[in-house]
Amino acid sequence: MYVIDNVPVIYDPAPGDTIAKSEIEEVKVVKDAGKIFAMGYKNMDAVIFITSKEYAARPDSLKAIATTSAMTKKNGAWFAPNDKKPYTGRFIDYYLNGKKQGEGKLKNGKFAGLRRLYYRNGNVSDEIEYADGIATGNEKQFYKNGQLSLKSLIDNATQSGTVEMYHQNGTLKKRTEYKMGKAEGKTETFYSTGALKYEETYVDGEPVKDKKREKLRSLFSQGIAADKEGNFKTAIKKYSQCIEQDANFADAYYALGTAKLNSMDFEAAIIDFNKALTIEPLFMEVYANRAFALIRKYEFSNSRELSKGSGVVVMATKKAEIPKTDKDRICADLSKAIELGDDVPVVLKAFDEYCKKK
Repeated sequence: MYVIDNVPVIYDPAPGDTIAKSEIEEVKVVKDAGKIFAMGYKNMDAVIFITSKEYAARPDSLKAIATTSAMTKKNGAWFAPNDKKPYTGRFIDYYLNGKKQGEGKLKNGKFAGLRRLYYRNGNVSDEIEYADGIATGNEKQFYKNGQLSLKSLIDNATQSGTVEMYHQNGTLKKRTEYKMGKAEGKTETFYSTGALKYEETYVDGEPVKDKKREKLRSLFSQGIAADKEGNFKTAIKKYSQCIEQDANFADAYYALGTAKLNSMDFEAAIIDFNKALTIEPLFMEVYANRAFALIRKYEFSNSRELSKGSGVVVMATKKAEIPKTDKDRICADLSKAIELGDDVPVVLKAFDEYCKKK
């Protein structure tokens, strides 16, 4: 049994919810069976008590505030330990490393009023209004990285060869209006620049059909289907038609660039990735694929054809020397992808191979 900051860890933590050695203030291991039984933990060989540095520095006034992590939920209501009545009052939830994960109020064991959720970096991820445990009112979702830094803008302009003036009037990602737990009215989704990505209208939780958006979704789905079959020519056609419908569709530029990357049209792929990033500078996957477009460009520059049949060409590649300027571009993109949360093994391996000093 692990007990972190006086809260037993009963369920498997969510992906990414960890505590590092550097974040730990103290570890205490109890193996005495009598002491373990007296603590209320039965059939345990040991209880490991971990105190995070965040908890150790927390004032007693905050330590006294309840957390749902230590509560139980019965019939849709939260109960504090050993209480027979549903909990009413303020609560604060924490990640395993002691940083704030969420906060709000419970009334008769149910969410009431404004509830906030946080990313591990401390930025707000969501704000949701509740009444009697049901989402009623505004829900706002925010980007993890907050406002774009000047350095990010300069880095992207250097990579894309263009300079854009970004509208930074907030970090809002999505705004939804709820009525009795169902989306109602206009829902708006934004790029990290503040530009509107798209909007939808809901009635009683169901989206109102929009012919233009339906056509766009259909074209995009057809492109994805062709991609999966390895029919990149058709995929490129469908994604291009998406862009004809919506010139600011970042996902279509990303998909188009990826199809061209898979078709070994590396320079064209990079152009599409650049465009995607001028629209959405926090598009994690684009950074990784733009790096791979450059890597493959040099790997295939001296390649030779091994076989050809049924429209499939098999090429033999070899590791090639990459000029420092392009290697710096590759490493900047891989670093940004990882910073934004890309932990795909092939990305991490490429970073180790091209960017870590030997």
